[in-house]
Amino acid sequence: MGSQLQPAVFIGHGSPMNAISENTYTATLREWGDRLRAKKPRAVVAFSAHWETEDFQVLAATEPRTIHDFYGFPRALFEVRYAAKGDLALAARVADILKHEPASLTQQWGLDHGVWSVMRHLWPNADIPIVPVSLSRRLDPESHIRAGRLLRELRSDGVLLLGSGNIVHNLREMSREADASPANWNVEFDKRVAAALEARDEKFLAGASRSGEFAARKAIPTREHFMPLLPIYGASFGPGEGGSSGERPEFFATEYHHGTLAMRSVAYGA
Repeated sequence: MGSQLQPAVFIGHGSPMNAISENTYTATLREWGDRLRAKKPRAVVAFSAHWETEDFQVLAATEPRTIHDFYGFPRALFEVRYAAKGDLALAARVADILKHEPASLTQQWGLDHGVWSVMRHLWPNADIPIVPVSLSRRLDPESHIRAGRLLRELRSDGVLLLGSGNIVHNLREMSREADASPANWNVEFDKRVAAALEARDEKFLAGASRSGEFAARKAIPTREHFMPLLPIYGASFGPGEGGSSGERPEFFATEYHHGTLAMRSVAYGA
């Protein structure tokens, strides 16, 4: 068993270029990497916006491949390899914990850029096993929160839980300039989500991707980047906890990129 409860962390990952860029955001991730590594987790279970399947799937691979799931970027980005190992026993345990959702094991995936673009900064030596878990296209947001609650037990056994996406992710209206001023609706929705996390307003968090409000529709034109936040929020509850109980969120990397991306990241138990 792990000696301490490992954190649950959601990272706003933004552009794939952040994987190889030097900026204030990546500097913040490196600082947080120092902090997370100091707790000595034995493995990472990761939800990424870039892996969706019908039901939950868990990658069972000893050497997950690096997936370059994007196009139109410099060659240097396609040359990145993140050589973290997998963990077959942990993958089987995750699938068993989530079996009633349901969940199954697969070898048909790897480490997509939602995972390796942030792990390059958090764990630059790639010396920690990673077990990716897909988002479910079929299941509702409440099921993703419940998945996080179920997986919380892993945090007591040396496993860090990671979500990678963006609270606000609108590529249709984004600026080419990374430092473009954020749209008003970007700031509005980002701060509303932060307030909901602090207040443990689960009704708002679960309903955000279905909301008809203007800022929510702009911030979540499609739900996949918002969804990895939900299991991380769910994992902040201990057994039997609910409502106002549970761990408090700690925010970092609260930047806005390209006008329509919110990079806000949140940690529990760090």
